[in-house]
Amino acid sequence: MFFNTETMTEFILLIGTIFIFLLITIVPFNYISRTDKNISYFDSRIFNLVFFVNLLLLLNLMNLELTIIKNTFYLILLLTIFFNFYLYCDEKKIKTSNNDYLYFVLIFVCLTISISIAYAPTLSWTAQNVWIEKTILFLQNKKIISLQFSPASELPILLPVIWSFFWDLFNSNYEYLGRLFFVFLYLFSILNFLEIFNLKVLKKIIAFLILVLASLKIDLFQGDPSILGFSLILLSMKYLYEIILNNNASRFNIILLFLIANLIVWSLNEGIFYAFFIISSLAFFSKTPKIKNFGILVLIGYVFIILFRIYIYKFYNIEFRLNSDDYALHNFKENFNLSNILLISKYILFNILRTDLLIFTIPLIFYYYAFLKDNKGFRLTMYIILINILFIYFYFLFNGETMEGMLKQKMIPLLFMSSPFYLLPVAIFIKSKFKL
Repeated sequence: MFFNTETMTEFILLIGTIFIFLLITIVPFNYISRTDKNISYFDSRIFNLVFFVNLLLLLNLMNLELTIIKNTFYLILLLTIFFNFYLYCDEKKIKTSNNDYLYFVLIFVCLTISISIAYAPTLSWTAQNVWIEKTILFLQNKKIISLQFSPASELPILLPVIWSFFWDLFNSNYEYLGRLFFVFLYLFSILNFLEIFNLKVLKKIIAFLILVLASLKIDLFQGDPSILGFSLILLSMKYLYEIILNNNASRFNIILLFLIANLIVWSLNEGIFYAFFIISSLAFFSKTPKIKNFGILVLIGYVFIILFRIYIYKFYNIEFRLNSDDYALHNFKENFNLSNILLISKYILFNILRTDLLIFTIPLIFYYYAFLKDNKGFRLTMYIILINILFIYFYFLFNGETMEGMLKQKMIPLLFMSSPFYLLPVAIFIKSKFKL
C-alpha cells in the first residue's frame, strides 16, 4: 500500500499536519501572560494552543481571507522556529522533563486515530449538509460576511474556521486533514486533565489510555462540533479545579479559562450555556481575596463575550438565534407536563448506558457523594451537575419539534459534550481517596 505514490503523498501530508499541531503548541504565546514562574509543561502548551485558536477566530472575525490568515500563520511559525532555536542554543534554558514521554504517546495515539480517519473519511449527515458548506466558503477565500447565505447561518463558526484552515494549509484536496486538529485537541485535553493528579509517567500513560478507550468513537470526528465542545469543556474543568479547589487563582489560569470559555461560545450554540456554567462556577465558588468584587467582574466578562458574538453577527448581518424558530416560550408551556418529563428522563437514563464515559464516572460520583468524608468540592460539583441536568430538560421542553424525534437525535451529543462536568467530581474523589 505504501508503495503507491498517491498514498505516500497522503501519508506525508498527514504526518506534516500533526507536526504543525505540535509546532503550534510551542509558539510562545504563553509569554504574554507569563507573570507566574511555576507554569507547567502542559499548561504553557495548552495556553499556546488555545491562544492560537482564538487568534485564528479573531482574524476570521476581522473579515480577512483565508490566504491572508495562512500567510500570517507562516510568519508566526517562522518566528517561532527562530525563537525556539535561540532558547535551545542557550544551555541555561534547556529543560528536559518526563512529560516528553507523554508527548510521544500523544503523538502515537493521534497518528493511529488519524490513519483510521484517513482510511474512511466519512462525514456525518449534519456535516455533509451544514458544516462542510460553511467550511468550503472559507476555503474559497470567502469572508465571514458570506456566511449569511450559508445553511443554518445562525450556527457558530469555530468549527468551519478550524476545518478550512488546516484543510488548506498544504493546499491539499484531503478535507479530513482539517478534521485531524479535533483529534489532537481531544487527546491533548485528556492528557492535560490528568495533570490534576500527581502521577508518575507510566501511571499517567495508563490513565490516559483508559480515558481514551472510555470516550473514543471514530464517528465523533465526522465533522460535527460535539467533539470540539467536549474537548474545550474538559480543558476548562482542569483550570476550574486549579483556580477554585487548588486555590491557584493566578492571572495565567484566569486568562486561560476565559480564552477557553470564549471558544466554547463560538463552537456551538449550547456553548453559550456551557460557558455560563463554567464562568458562574468561577464567580460563585472562587476565593480570590486579592481581587475585590471578583465574582461580579467574572460575570461581566462572560456578558462581554456573549455581547461580542451578538455584535459580530449583527455587524455582518448574520442571524443570531438558538438553532431555529422552534425554540420559544409557548413551546415550554405546551411541553411542560409529566409525560414529557418522564420521556426525557427515560432517554437520559438509556443514553447514559450508551455513553461509555458516563457509565465509568457516574458510579464513582455516587460513591463520592455518599461515603467520602472529605467533601472538598461538593458544592461546586453539585452545582455544575444539577444546572447541566436542568439545561438538558429545558433544552427539549423549549423545542417545538416532535419531542421523541429530538430526543433520538440530540440526547447522545448533549450527554457526551457535557460528560467532562462529571469527570470533575471523579477527579476530586480519586485525588482525595488515593492521596494523589
